[in-house]
Amino acid sequence: RMSERRSWDIQSSPRASAPVRKPTPVRVQRVVDVRPTRTVSRPQAPARRVIGKGPVVPLRLRRKSAKRKLLMLGGIGILMLLILGEILLWQSFFRVQTIQAEGPEAEELKAYVLSELSGTHYGIIPKSSIFFLPEKELRASILEHFPEVQAVTIAPSGLTILTVTTTHRATVFWWCGISSLTPEASCYQADTEGTIFAPIPPEDTVASTSMLKLYAPLQSSPLASSSPIGARMEDAKYVPHVLEFVKAMRALGADITHVDIRQDEADLFTKGGTRITYVMGREQQAAALAVTAFPSFNLNNGSLLYVDLRFDSKVFFKKKDTK
Repeated sequence: RMSERRSWDIQSSPRASAPVRKPTPVRVQRVVDVRPTRTVSRPQAPARRVIGKGPVVPLRLRRKSAKRKLLMLGGIGILMLLILGEILLWQSFFRVQTIQAEGPEAEELKAYVLSELSGTHYGIIPKSSIFFLPEKELRASILEHFPEVQAVTIAPSGLTILTVTTTHRATVFWWCGISSLTPEASCYQADTEGTIFAPIPPEDTVASTSMLKLYAPLQSSPLASSSPIGARMEDAKYVPHVLEFVKAMRALGADITHVDIRQDEADLFTKGGTRITYVMGREQQAAALAVTAFPSFNLNNGSLLYVDLRFDSKVFFKKKDTK
């Protein structure tokens, strides 16, 4: 049994034993990660493709294209509407065909209004279109061309009829020149606004004794430099006050026939030739002085040369026989 070989028994090999080699040491190298860093960005969705139809247009471009087409269609639609409207405006049933004039010189006014409506606005829209009547310009033109007209009313009556109503100026006095020293050959009718609007025949100018005559400088006439018709008196704002003062003097017994206006003063002349002078704009003060002084004067028999009412508390006068 002792001679039996077992697996754990070590027996030397009959060969000569080979030298034992030492293992080569393993060199460990440090590995450094030198991979480049990358910036992480939002991943983009890949463009969708439809087989057989090419790439899909982005939504933003499709919306922009649709908007462009919509604007183009809208512009074409507006242009068509404008063309249609222009055609309708030139139709006779939308244009003034008849003028109805009410007031003085109606026939002449009709012809004038028709001639004023014969043109166009900017070469496109007819002036006679009932929807685009130049009422403001037409009213101003009538007042300038017809000085005797004080007010104008323009109103359409239906789609083809236009009614023009005028109010005539009322004659309050006659304008007879710049000064009584250089009177005009004939006088002209004037209203309370100081506007000269119609001539008076020379024979009527000489024969009339009841109408108040007024002499004053004029502003430029809009019609013609040689004619005073259409012109206004300088300082026309004082004219109503002068007329009221004349009325007050007549009530005190002064028979006023004409008035000279020079700068800021007015000279009133009576039938007897007496001159009454006062400052315009101070009618109340002058009238108060006249109330106290006139009862002692005879203003119509020519005994007085003048009465001066230009001062606040004193009345100056001069008789003809006084040197």
